[in-house]
Amino acid sequence: MAIDKQAQRRANMALIEASGIPYTDSDEGRCLRFREHGKPMVDFYPETGRWRRMKPKWVGGLGAQAFLDWYSV
Repeated sequence: MAIDKQAQRRANMALIEASGIPYTDSDEGRCLRFREHGKPMVDFYPETGRWRRMKPKWVGGLGAQAFLDWYSV
């Protein structure tokens, strides 16, 4: 079964936008950058649901809801 990346992207973007957490869009919409003071610097990829923390480097990903649960702590 093929994964519909566009549908996954739309669902992930809907959750991110509904969260109200500020981000910047880069790489023509392929990467969302979260850079809040006092929070880890993170890039989130809506098509895959994966994210990357910059320092210390770490990669995670189980979708936007898992990211928001992790980031909001």
